[in-house]
Amino acid sequence: MLEEEVSLGNEKTPNIETTIEEKDVVVDSMDEILLQEEENLEEIEMKSNYFIKELLVGMIDQIIVSSVALITLLLLNLVLKVFGYHIVEKQPMFLIIYVIINIIYPPICKKVRLKETVGRKVLLNK
Repeated sequence: MLEEEVSLGNEKTPNIETTIEEKDVVVDSMDEILLQEEENLEEIEMKSNYFIKELLVGMIDQIIVSSVALITLLLLNLVLKVFGYHIVEKQPMFLIIYVIINIIYPPICKKVRLKETVGRKVLLNK
């Protein structure tokens, strides 16, 4: 009777050893739950850090593309001035050059020594 339950009048109380074992199981399961929650939080933090890095990579690449487009526009205008011409509407011409450079920038970066765009190389260390 002592091994399983101790009876006090009408109430039955579990054995102390059984209660301690149940508490150990509960503590172990709570530790597992806390460990899983910590892993989930770390995974969410890694995903948010990756998103921010990807956003910064895109921004760096677009800054480079727009700078190259502006320099190309200025050089083109200088070359045309040598022949007596000039670009009248610079904004639409800049947009055209920007789109063209934006299309050819990633393939050129992948073919040259970098193997990735400048933004990816700097921030993601690939």
